[in-house]
Amino acid sequence: MVRRIVNRTLLKEPVLDVEVANLRERGMLGIAIAKQNNATNQKTTKTFVFLYYIEAKQDGSDAKNGDPPLGNRLYRYELMDGNLKNGKLLLDIPAERSALHNGGKILIGPDSNVYLVVGDLAHRTRLQNYEKKFNPQRNKRSISPYTGWQTC
Repeated sequence: MVRRIVNRTLLKEPVLDVEVANLRERGMLGIAIAKQNNATNQKTTKTFVFLYYIEAKQDGSDAKNGDPPLGNRLYRYELMDGNLKNGKLLLDIPAERSALHNGGKILIGPDSNVYLVVGDLAHRTRLQNYEKKFNPQRNKRSISPYTGWQTC
């Protein structure tokens, strides 16, 4: 569940409710916000929210029933009318059996790329992590920045 704070007040209704695995170090792991300026009208912007979480068939079913998670997933949502809409799956890392070392820090860099720390996914010998870079607008591997993005 994702909730919003406006003027230092936690809003009663969630902006998004998703099914999350929550055994041990699993869960809703990271969030980042970016604004995209409209190329023709600088006053018009879109607000995107990036969420990294371990998705489940049913909320908490990995802890309750031992169900395997669906995957470690990065989604992009658009903030519209106070809710997160138009979810787009950007990255799907297969879930590991272990519920440890999942990471979750998300940043939008000055180069406008999304950076995500996924942890070692419980593999002590693979500390190099999963490395993939993509442009948040194009959802592709990219080394060229996309102009018009601001971090929030």
